[in-house]
Amino acid sequence: DLPANYFDRFPDEVRLLDSELLLQVAARWFQPERMTVIVTGDATAIQEELKELGPVTVVDEQGHLVA
Repeated sequence: DLPANYFDRFPDEVRLLDSELLLQVAARWFQPERMTVIVTGDATAIQEELKELGPVTVVDEQGHLVA
């Protein structure tokens, strides 16, 4: 259970974090090779730019592959 004032205090707690600590946590826990990024929008407008970051799979609103 969270304390009653958890969400009131949360922004101030986040502001206390410094970039060095965040980089340490990211280096320990994030595994970019295992990540999936989901982007929504007009695939024809953004697909080429996204390909610079890695493989791109385009699906329709139902999750079916788009050729």
